Amino acid sequence: MGNKKPRARPSAVAKVKAPVAKRPRKVAGLGVHGADHPLWRLSLVDHGHPRWGWGGASAEELLAVLAFLKEMEKLTWTEIWDLKTGSHRRRGALHKFIPIDDLCSDAQDGLLTLGLDDASDVWFRFRLGGTRRLWGVVEGNVFFPVWWDPRHEVCPGADR
Repeated sequence: MGNKKPRARPSAVAKVKAPVAKRPRKVAGLGVHGADHPLWRLSLVDHGHPRWGWGGASAEELLAVLAFLKEMEKLTWTEIWDLKTGSHRRRGALHKFIPIDDLCSDAQDGLLTLGLDDASDVWFRFRLGGTRRLWGVVEGNVFFPVWWDPRHEVCPGADR
């Protein structure tokens, strides 16, 4: 009974204030691990955007996206990043991270409205062929789809 530790007095305990962010992030960077297979989460899907919201997607488009995601989950992130498009003269990544500053002004405004304007280092684009693009956020090995862009309007030229 004589081995009791003395209690710290309230005045002796250091008070530490955590920094206050102006706006909480919707996702916090965990880093992508290339050997992981991608997973999908739907909590950031934007139904209401007039151009790229999922509410405007047709049944055929939704089925095409589901088929695409089914194929992508067979690959690791490294294999996804290694997929290339274009000719020998102009070869580039098929699927890639794109800085938010490269997006059109409507897309930048839309991300601000969604509270995702701080996701520049994790904003990712899947190219489904032709002009079809699937935009979202990568968090760890999880892809959060945000927009369906069937006409290649979110980043019409700078995503090369």
